[in-house]
Amino acid sequence: MCSMIVSSSLTFCGGLGEKCASREEICRRRRRTNRRRRAAGRNRFPLGACARPADWELTIVAGAAGWEIATAHLWLPSHNRKRGTSNPPQARSSSVGQLASCQGRHETVVCYGRKENVKARRWSLLSSMGLASLLLLPGYVWACACCANNGHYHIGFVKPSTNELSLMKQLRFGQTARLFLTEADVDIDAKGLAHPAVTYSLTGSLVGNVWKLTFHDGNKSATLNLPLPTRMLSYQADIHDGQESGGGGPLLYKEWRFEDQVNGTGFFQAGLTDPAKYFLVLQGRGNACDTAEDFTHWRVAITGKKAKYVFYGELAKPIPDSQSGGAPGQHARPE
Repeated sequence: MCSMIVSSSLTFCGGLGEKCASREEICRRRRRTNRRRRAAGRNRFPLGACARPADWELTIVAGAAGWEIATAHLWLPSHNRKRGTSNPPQARSSSVGQLASCQGRHETVVCYGRKENVKARRWSLLSSMGLASLLLLPGYVWACACCANNGHYHIGFVKPSTNELSLMKQLRFGQTARLFLTEADVDIDAKGLAHPAVTYSLTGSLVGNVWKLTFHDGNKSATLNLPLPTRMLSYQADIHDGQESGGGGPLLYKEWRFEDQVNGTGFFQAGLTDPAKYFLVLQGRGNACDTAEDFTHWRVAITGKKAKYVFYGELAKPIPDSQSGGAPGQHARPE
């Protein structure tokens, strides 16, 4: 639902869902709801600000470059000298440049309001200039929904939302997977791996609800199937390295962590005859809202009675929303 915050002079409507709309549409919904409640003999909701016209309205759209005011409407009543009469309000519309640098997509915010003092309905040049100054305030004055604060830290298990699943479906693993090696023998670092190699060619993505990673080395190939768990761990932290995100605030280090049973084919199969688990970590940097572009690296560890090895590598450039089969969007900041 569209969240509403009402103050003495401003009603703010913002949200990620399609139910956020212009003031007129919101008011139509309220009146439609009241008609149904009246027909059912139930008390009606107060119309509030919908009971009278607004003096001004803004439509703010979050684009790829940041929050922008798409349209700004200011109604200036033209009063006659005869008291109590006035001509229809004259609308003044304009397009305004970038308002703030919060990164976001597919979001719309509508702001509207009116002067509370009846006498102040006669807009003076000063009040008009005041509203114009409000529109031109620098971006940092307006709240940035995706900007992190210094010292930001979040960790917790969450059930992957539809939006997060959409982002996962955009991810593609890079073309190279590296076997994690230490000073120990390869038999220890690659326990249960029938064909150990320093590097492999790789293709990987989320297919249905399974991460499918296919490894190639010459004419040999094998696949790890990593079922998506019911819950994943989301981690974000300000690591105090002085880097800032594009919208302001610290550039966070972030991880998505997945853990569940694993099965495999080819040169993985022999080590996975007994139950084994995988631990997949997607790593990246960004602001407090997750996007597919934030995640740049991955690491997966396989552990079991007969298997113990680790692969790591880079993530490729994500594919567009329209090709991933998921609903477009940006995951909102965790609470």
